[in-house]
Amino acid sequence: MQIIDNIPVWGAPVDDGALRQINTCYYIFGQAAMMADHHKGYGVPIGGVIAHENGKDVYDPFKD
Repeated sequence: MQIIDNIPVWGAPVDDGALRQINTCYYIFGQAAMMADHHKGYGVPIGGVIAHENGKDVYDPFKD
């Protein structure tokens, strides 16, 4: 694990596109991390984790 711009990042190599996305998430939410399987996604990188005060707003793509 390494810390990049105050963000814990697991895995190597670090995907530059995913790192830009998680930096944006960190700027907006104040807490973020990237797991070892990270890669660029749509807005939030795949393997990205963000946290905010209202934990009730959890996105579940499998929920109807």
